Order: sequence, then structure tokens, then C-alpha cells
Amino acid sequence: ITNGTANITAGYFAAGHDDEGTDYGSKYLLNCMDSAYSAGKAVYNITGGYFEGFNPEDNLAEGAGTNFCAEGYMAVGDPDGNYTVIVDELYGKVAEVKGTYYETVTAAINAADDGDTVLVLPGVVDEYIAPWAADTTHKSEKSITLIGSTDEEGNLLTTLTGGVYLGYDDGHNNGKTITVENLIFNTKGLVVAGAAEVNVWNNQF
Repeated sequence: ITNGTANITAGYFAAGHDDEGTDYGSKYLLNCMDSAYSAGKAVYNITGGYFEGFNPEDNLAEGAGTNFCAEGYMAVGDPDGNYTVIVDELYGKVAEVKGTYYETVTAAINAADDGDTVLVLPGVVDEYIAPWAADTTHKSEKSITLIGSTDEEGNLLTTLTGGVYLGYDDGHNNGKTITVENLIFNTKGLVVAGAAEVNVWNNQF
């Protein structure tokens, strides 16, 4: 593309090899004029399609990590190195409980049953997490494990910046157990009120 937007919704895309059998064509199957791309004047907006040997979400066309997929879409690869663009079902989701994903951590905690684990997905969450802050009756409080994501080496991948307040602070013991694990707290921290047992493991403050 030299100028304008190419909207790709479906189709099969492939490039032939050169005389030496290299895959240069596949690596740059989609491309833009560099200056136009940098200026935002040349744009790919991909919401579907099959791409032979080319990852529309992570390629070298405009430098390492170039992503031509539209917001909310992702490329799924097969064993042969080909990719299909589909809707990203996790787009906008930040937490998971028993296989269901939620757009806020508060919603995930509210949906959890007593004793459940709420997994916060990798990334930065700016939400103020205070699911029971207004519950003077303590009826909505529950035992939960709030856990962040880690990589294979155990590095923490989840950062919370808005603060976490679990409980309602009026001196009442709700008999619940709160576990908070594998989270990075940045700017604002953690408050737990009224719990019978509190476990805070492997977090950064």
C-alpha cells in the first residue's frame, strides 16, 4: 500500500518463492510504503482471511512485531506456519473464573463462588477493585484467591494500578479466607478487611 486503507475480511493469500527457494515473498506478503505507514497514511485492517507463511499479527513487513490485524482480532497459526485471522474472544477481557472471562476484575469476583480462584490475565489493569466496599451486611463477601498470571520462569505478568479493597471495614469477622498471589501493585496497594485468614504471597508492592 502506498496510500489508503486495505480492508481484508476473507480470502486466501500466498506468495511464490524466488528461484533460490527462499520465503522472502511470504515474509513480506503484505507490505506498505515505509514512509506512508509511519505517517499513518497506509493501513491494513484485517478481520479475516487465510495467509500462507505469513502472520498478519506479528510480522516483519514494517519492522519486527508489525500487526496488521484490526482491533479485536487475532491470527491463529497451524503446524505448517500458515495463519487464519479470527475474532479474539479474549479482547477486552481482564480476568477469568472457571473458564469464563470478564471485562473487569470486580465482575469476575462477583461471579465467583465461595472458594473460587479469580485469575487476572497478563497486562496492566487500572480498575479500582472493591467488590464488597458498600456491603454493610457482609452477605456478598466470600473466600477467594485473587491470582496474577506468570510466565514459565515464574515472572509476574499482571500489574494492578487502581488498588484492591476486599471486605468492609467495620470490625466484623466474616469468617472468610482471602489469598492474593502473583500480582504487581503499582501506585495503589492492597487492603483486606474483616477476613478470618489472609494469605499474601509472591506479590510486588
